[in-house]
Amino acid sequence: MLLLIVLVLSWGPVSFAQTGATLMLKPWEPEKLAEAQGSALFAEKVRTDNHADYQLSMYDSSGRVRLFPGQEASPRFGYDFLKMDLHSNDPGLPDQLYDQSVSAGLFVGRYSGWIAGVSAGVGYAGDAPFGDGNGWYYLGSIGIGKELDTKHESVLAFVLDYDGNRTRFRDFPVPGVEYIYRFDPHIRMTLGLPVTSILWTPIEKLNIEATYTLTDRFDASVTYDVTPHFSVFSRLNTRQEAFWLEQLGSHDRLLFQERSAEAGVKFSPIDQMSLIASGGYMFNQEFSAGWDTTHSLHVADIGDAWFFRVGLELQF
Repeated sequence: MLLLIVLVLSWGPVSFAQTGATLMLKPWEPEKLAEAQGSALFAEKVRTDNHADYQLSMYDSSGRVRLFPGQEASPRFGYDFLKMDLHSNDPGLPDQLYDQSVSAGLFVGRYSGWIAGVSAGVGYAGDAPFGDGNGWYYLGSIGIGKELDTKHESVLAFVLDYDGNRTRFRDFPVPGVEYIYRFDPHIRMTLGLPVTSILWTPIEKLNIEATYTLTDRFDASVTYDVTPHFSVFSRLNTRQEAFWLEQLGSHDRLLFQERSAEAGVKFSPIDQMSLIASGGYMFNQEFSAGWDTTHSLHVADIGDAWFFRVGLELQF
């Protein structure tokens, strides 16, 4: 089956980017043409370890579209957008940070039961849109996969992923080997590198999901569908971002990392739209500067903060 390969990296939370390998590897619902999501997060005012004020507002959006709905081999395009307003008088922090990227993907062929696909893109990350030539970066991925067992929907896949703005293993193509296996109708696992994940439905309407990626994150969520149009959820989430700043030169970047715990509700008045409202707690917030998170120097530690988030999801 052609599209079992795309399950390899599809089990992460909604916050996974749409312009990297996910553009080719995340499955589509039948006949869907496009999907997009956006959210706005507002955190309380806290202090940095430099005795400065800090109050984060974060806006993000991502989406993808394919040219020929219903055909999994269709060319597709994706985008990601992130803006962080820091509202801080800490001298080591800018007022705003941006990360924007676009990419395109295409399945390129089959051979002896194997299927191959590629994607390529470009992005910009900095403290002002397109204000520093060093802020441009490139994205690219190559993947091949083969279905091994129809009964258990098992797939073996090999991935080579490049991300010029990755917070770890920057400017290094990361190879991966993934094996997918469905133990029963309620448990599916993805085992390997760079992604290991599990999706478990212990009872009807309850979904438990956890995803670990080698480079930079662990995410877990629990969702319960109270009615066909109303769900409640909780989530543990990690986030790491990187931005070029002129004062850091062409070698180092400003690195941001944080963890959060969140709970909320999701309301879907129609099949094409969902509204999300949630609250949570952000902790282990830190800014550093360096080549990547393994070679960086401290800039500022941020106090823990409560936050509120609203979001919108669309699909057509």
